[in-house]
Amino acid sequence: MLYSRKRKKILVDFGLRRAHGTDAGMKAARASYIGGFAGTSNVLAGKEYEIPVFGTMAHSFILSYGEEEKAFEAFAKMYPDKTIFLVDTFNTIEGAKKAVEVAKKLGMKTFKGVRLDSGDLIKLSKEVRKILDEAGYKDAKIIASGGINEYIIKEHVEKNAPIDGYGVGTELVVSADLPYLDCAYKLVEYDGNPVMKFSPKKITLPSKKQVYRFYENGKFKKD
Repeated sequence: MLYSRKRKKILVDFGLRRAHGTDAGMKAARASYIGGFAGTSNVLAGKEYEIPVFGTMAHSFILSYGEEEKAFEAFAKMYPDKTIFLVDTFNTIEGAKKAVEVAKKLGMKTFKGVRLDSGDLIKLSKEVRKILDEAGYKDAKIIASGGINEYIIKEHVEKNAPIDGYGVGTELVVSADLPYLDCAYKLVEYDGNPVMKFSPKKITLPSKKQVYRFYENGKFKKD
């Protein structure tokens, strides 16, 4: 575990999709747990090694509903004791406010927390913490993810960002100085309707795509 002067930080392995194969992902989950991580998002590793499994909703889950409120409500009803709202699909601050509204609508006296996955995590975490506290959800945790490594966590601790835990992926399971494929699944269409994500620096183009490859004089030119 990583400790600050004020509180312990929760670290969770989020690296399966970046690992060089299934075996590497399994071993990374096990090794990180031995090293002090609280658990993993790798469900198979949780089953095989009896490692605690952690996770939240996906951006695609929210986009499939079209509205954050509907997605939040459906998720909270399914996992009332383990709800962590992903609040940055469109606008982080508005997402946090909607999470609180849904929690109150459902009569939830407490919920696990929210996850921030983009933007200025230090600034946003302070604003989101204020929203949660003022709404009476002082026990709700703030989890951060998205390109997290030990240097980013150290900076957050030094600047007193009110972040309780981190999902650490790429730089946990893959050596950052060697090639790794920085890819992610993005939902762009659902049930025939285009959907679009507005997270800072992660905006998507709606609707399904077709890739065309062009050649010139028998050689690849562009896609």
